[in-house]
Amino acid sequence: MKYYFTDNCYWDSELKEVIRNEIAVHLPSSHKKLLECLLNSNRHFVSHETLYFVMTGDENPYGDWKASLSNKFTRNKVSEKGLLVRVPEIEPLFEKSKSQIGGGYKISVPDENIVDIIVDHASLWEEYRDIWHSRKYWESQQKKARAFDQDWLSKKTKLYLQGEQCSWPLVFASSQYTPVKRDVVNELIDAIENEIGAIVLTGAGGEGKTTVLMRLCAELYSAGKNVLYHAPTHKYEIPDNVIDGIFLVDNPANTSEFKSFLTRATKEGLTVVIASRSNEWATLKETLFDDTRRSIKEIELPKISASESKAFAQYLKTHIHWIKRSVVELEKLFFKDSYGFLYASMLMAIYNAESLEKIAEEIIERISKFEKGETTLRILAAIVFAEQAGTAIGTRTYRSLCKHFSVDDRDIKYYLRKEVVLNGTVYQTRHESISQLFYKNLFEDGDWWTYLNEEEREDVIIAVLDIYFSETAKVTRDYKPTDPRAIEMANLVLQGLMVIDYEETILFITQRLFESCQQHGHVIIDRVYHHSNDDVVKSDLVTKCFEHKLPVWPIYNHWTRNRLNASGYDESTFDLLRVLCIDMSAPVNLWITWVNAQKKCATTSGLDMVREIYLLGTEHLTSNSSWWGHWASYEAQKGNIGSVNDMYTARWVYDQGCEQNSCDPHLWLKWARFERNLGNNGDIEKKYTARWIFKEGCSRDAHNPHLWLEWIDLECQIGNYGDVNSLYTARWIAKEGCARTASTHLWIKRAEIEIATKNIGDIACEGSARWILYIGANKYPKASHIWIKWAELEEIVGNVGDYITENSAAWIYWTACTQTGIVSDAAIWLKWVDFATNNSSTMHCTTVDDFTPSKILKIACIDHNIPNSQVWMKWAMTEEILGNIGNYDISYSAAWIHKEACMRNVDDDEQVWVAWAHFVERNKEHSNLLSDYPPDVILRNKCLSGTKEVSPWIAWAVVEEAKDNIGDYSTEYTAAWLYRESCANQNPTANSNCWLKWARFAHKHPLRNERGELISAEYVLEYAQRMCPAFNNQLWIDLENFKKEIGYQ
Repeated sequence: MKYYFTDNCYWDSELKEVIRNEIAVHLPSSHKKLLECLLNSNRHFVSHETLYFVMTGDENPYGDWKASLSNKFTRNKVSEKGLLVRVPEIEPLFEKSKSQIGGGYKISVPDENIVDIIVDHASLWEEYRDIWHSRKYWESQQKKARAFDQDWLSKKTKLYLQGEQCSWPLVFASSQYTPVKRDVVNELIDAIENEIGAIVLTGAGGEGKTTVLMRLCAELYSAGKNVLYHAPTHKYEIPDNVIDGIFLVDNPANTSEFKSFLTRATKEGLTVVIASRSNEWATLKETLFDDTRRSIKEIELPKISASESKAFAQYLKTHIHWIKRSVVELEKLFFKDSYGFLYASMLMAIYNAESLEKIAEEIIERISKFEKGETTLRILAAIVFAEQAGTAIGTRTYRSLCKHFSVDDRDIKYYLRKEVVLNGTVYQTRHESISQLFYKNLFEDGDWWTYLNEEEREDVIIAVLDIYFSETAKVTRDYKPTDPRAIEMANLVLQGLMVIDYEETILFITQRLFESCQQHGHVIIDRVYHHSNDDVVKSDLVTKCFEHKLPVWPIYNHWTRNRLNASGYDESTFDLLRVLCIDMSAPVNLWITWVNAQKKCATTSGLDMVREIYLLGTEHLTSNSSWWGHWASYEAQKGNIGSVNDMYTARWVYDQGCEQNSCDPHLWLKWARFERNLGNNGDIEKKYTARWIFKEGCSRDAHNPHLWLEWIDLECQIGNYGDVNSLYTARWIAKEGCARTASTHLWIKRAEIEIATKNIGDIACEGSARWILYIGANKYPKASHIWIKWAELEEIVGNVGDYITENSAAWIYWTACTQTGIVSDAAIWLKWVDFATNNSSTMHCTTVDDFTPSKILKIACIDHNIPNSQVWMKWAMTEEILGNIGNYDISYSAAWIHKEACMRNVDDDEQVWVAWAHFVERNKEHSNLLSDYPPDVILRNKCLSGTKEVSPWIAWAVVEEAKDNIGDYSTEYTAAWLYRESCANQNPTANSNCWLKWARFAHKHPLRNERGELISAEYVLEYAQRMCPAFNNQLWIDLENFKKEIGYQ
């Protein structure tokens, strides 16, 4: 290895000589020893000052040079710098130190000579060792694994199984101690070998992603691969001289540094494997460039297989002697009876417990008995408080909290090492379910005061909020509504306000919120206001905002509307609206609130006041077409149509508005519709007719397609099809619209004109329907609706064709789906499947068997990886109808497709889980399906791992009811408990259909709840109408029919 000081001067580590101009430089052996020590053993240092190295004796003169650095340059500073030193000369830099006791050498390094190490194109990342663990690190870990005795390895294995993170020596240890190798490791290796550049392994917390990534690292290293594992740092630099490197990153932070790294890595074709929690990756992925996103393959960490369950059971039984369950019982626990995640099974096995709830209580009790148990519980409370608010405590916030509670952060980290992990730059509990149970014990349970009293609980919340408030007050730019930090801040405040009962404390929090956010955090205030259910909070916030004239318009709009509804339109509210609109220059929606309120309380004589507000608005909102359109609609409703010459009539308002907003198509369109509804289509040259307005609007804004489309409709309605060369005919307008806009809908409209007039033609006949669709499809190759229209036309006229006959319906579908890159549009794939179902028997080309409905869907889902649940479920149903039930190990069978769609989390659609459960229920006779994944296990795993809507929960309830597991409302996971849980707690989208299902269940099984209340169908229906008043029309009909069935009035 050569370490260059200048272009022609370097240290040769093999010769142990300084070479200048290819000739060895004479240096004292002590100088050589010093250089060897600095450059070979310890690899890097840099300083803008002088370094002193103490002579410690003849036997080992430079043995521990790091420990002998003087106070001028500490060891920490040395380790922070990632550079080597290049200097123009060697000998003048060494001189005997007079001031250092014991003698030694002084090296003075001029600032301008501090540069990167230069290496002869070798794979060396020494300057990146604090960012990436690489070969030398793995060598050291292997040595440690061999050096440690069995007692040490056994102890580390026990700690790992009890919740501590896996250690590297354990990964490199003998097979007896090495953690269980998950099947997905081989899947990741296959993906790497197939040169898939970026791979993301996703899954919930507590599923073992970190251990999987560590096992992958060891496997790759043992196979001779150049593997680099990201160290715990926020930096992500890529070494310039990396050769065939495989980069592994666990729980990356959503930072610009990581995203820059990933963008560069994908562009340069580097291999990157990332492990991340599913929800965190989904958020991070949305912030990546499209090209980067498309370069990434996502692999969902599968549920534990039967073979893995057996391996985990044996591993636990071997190392944890106090486990009472047998190996068979452990296998069952891992495979079926866990809470849907691996860590839950581990805890239940190790604690010999039947429920996580009991384990959580035991953990809280154990922590409370530590020497610093009370403070440790506060830090844990802060972490789970943040998690319940949808965020996580970062390292800086964690240290600030420890400082606030006067405790060493290292002590707390040790006490919580089994319950809390450092994922990238944030501290998190192992799993969402564990976090919820800790939160329940610490914030909701009646026994809270046995650990922390009310005052201490508030202190935890205020301590967390105060750190965030301080950071928010320092920002120098306005937060955007979608800014993750703003959402995080608002959610923390809302969570705190939900917990705290004392009004004095609530007002203190709103005061701190306002103080920190009044400069740049208006969106935070807005989010807290609109998501809070506390009227005290809302009133206090809006009062502070109004007093300081903050432009938080959505808050004012909501506030004034509520005041109008509550106060019966008193003068004080109108005065407030006047101040907001005129003095504070409010936007149009507040003006509309003001004028609408005035309309409702105005008498006949008060109509002048309404008009006065409209006139005032035109002075302040001169260029706002919505305001002019609102005014015109008001006059029209009053029957004040008039003409453009009659002041304050609807037509006069439209004319004035369009002159003020000459390029706003929306007002022209509204005016044209107004005249058209009045039957004033008129002549194209006659001013103020609908046709003249369309012409005028299109001439002033030729790029907006809506005016063109409605103008075409009008001309077609009156039969003015004409030809493309005749001004202002439907054909001429359609041609002009296609030329002047980028709207693909205008091409379809143009083709529809020709189809309506029987001008089908062919693609060589300019102006025919076929020619228009052919040109449009080639001009906009990813506009699937043009391809669909073209294929449907060919099918209608009998040109079904086949996959090798150009411009036939079959060829069009094949071309659009496989040759143009339309891989994300489900509509065209499903259309092609329907087409193939109806027409495959009539096609005779050699490739027809390659494009059966089944194979088309496989191409969509597997070859093109289409992220659409409808296509996947259509494929599964197609295979089921064909009798290809299969099993979970037979690729492309119905069973395999259902499982694969769920494991891939296709389209983030939870209906795929429900569809899978229904599939198994329909195919009960296939015992292999039921033994592997019964419907209740499928739905249980999904529900307990987190859902966004109610359908998996209600489906689970139906399955349990069918099993006759009726239970009661206090017994978890019985049908009764699940129906109530579904409707009351797992229904964020206010889906009303689930209430009807619960009511039907309650009618068949009237049971009493914990309070002794009888839960009858009537009880559920009344509860539903309180909780979910916005039933859809069909459900109202269903409810009424059900009421008649049961005789409920």
